[in-house]
Amino acid sequence: MADLAFDLDTFAVQGEVPDYLAGLPVGRHDIRLGTIGYRVVSVERGGARYCLLHDIALHARREQRLAWMLGLMVMTITMLSALGGIWLSRTVVAPVTELAAKVRHRSPNDWEHPLAGLVKILVRNLVRNAFAYTAAGSVVLRQDAASLTVSDTGRGIPGHAIEQVFVRHYRDLSSEGAGIGLSLVKRICDRYGWRLRLESKEDQGTVVTVGFS
Repeated sequence: MADLAFDLDTFAVQGEVPDYLAGLPVGRHDIRLGTIGYRVVSVERGGARYCLLHDIALHARREQRLAWMLGLMVMTITMLSALGGIWLSRTVVAPVTELAAKVRHRSPNDWEHPLAGLVKILVRNLVRNAFAYTAAGSVVLRQDAASLTVSDTGRGIPGHAIEQVFVRHYRDLSSEGAGIGLSLVKRICDRYGWRLRLESKEDQGTVVTVGFS
């Protein structure tokens, strides 16, 4: 149920306002209708009474999702700084950290999604792989509610080798590491039904996108 705002006086004229709403004093109230809990905020403006009604459980889920996304952003920013030797401006880091702390008001681990550990492994491997193949240029990470994209301007992957990069222990001879990064990413995506897409052009760079929905 979406948040619902309505004018009590208008509804009263039509005879549609339940007594338990019309009789509420100005302020915030928690009520329960059957098995669903609602939060009602009653205010007066210009002689009229208004109510804002929303589903408490739905609101809590929204908060938890936002907190998880902000926590992932903080983790990603910190990791990018450590892996790439990047000194990030405080004007970038501080607002995100402050906002995450405000949303995470119940406990330090409120934002921790059950799959957060796997998401951290996935992001770490994608970013490490991007840096390994990018001697000069940039590595960019983009995240929204449904997907995560890591792109680089490195040397790219030859067309015939794109499928091989998902095979355990495969690696370019000129790269470092044991060659398990992308294979682990693929295993995680396959396990949880996430979509994994890799686009790469030799000498131009690579874009890896993980779709979570």
